[in-house]
Amino acid sequence: MNNLPSDLKNHIQKTVLKRVIPCVLLLAVFGVLLLVWGRRIFNMDNPNMRILCYIVTMLIPLWITGVPKKLIDRTYRGEIIGMRVKRSVDNESYVKPTIEHMFYKNTVYLDLRLDNGKEVTVKAYEGRDTDLNPYFYQKGDRVFHLYGTKNTIVLPAEKKKAVRCAVCGLLNSTEDDECQDCGHTLVKD
Repeated sequence: MNNLPSDLKNHIQKTVLKRVIPCVLLLAVFGVLLLVWGRRIFNMDNPNMRILCYIVTMLIPLWITGVPKKLIDRTYRGEIIGMRVKRSVDNESYVKPTIEHMFYKNTVYLDLRLDNGKEVTVKAYEGRDTDLNPYFYQKGDRVFHLYGTKNTIVLPAEKKKAVRCAVCGLLNSTEDDECQDCGHTLVKD
């Protein structure tokens, strides 16, 4: 999106660097460790199996830093043409779940017609049933998502008096040009 304000472009660049730099450093460390101690760690007679172990080991930094998932993310703007809500049960505990830790979780998928005419399905929200009413999104609304954030915001129509910040998600007045919390430029249609 070439028409993004410069502070949002800078935010995207910082988000990319926060993921890529640790990933490159971890890849370098893992590579050196494999060069120095690889034969001792993976002491196998089959060289193909050792190479497979090296490849799997070099994928660990990508999994730790989440770089592949972030590379799939992108900035988009479009109109909602459909919506699906998947309701499931989740828990807060990493140990055996109990009734006390269980809660309902909504995952909201939006069918969008992007500004270039392409139709896509995106996951717009995932969280507790009480955090956000999934019907906050309505067919015909225009939405915006900024790369690297978890927020898919509804762009304000003329009659709306509030707009969410694309970076932090705080609700601001449409009269404001910058977010009251993080100071980034508010995206309006």
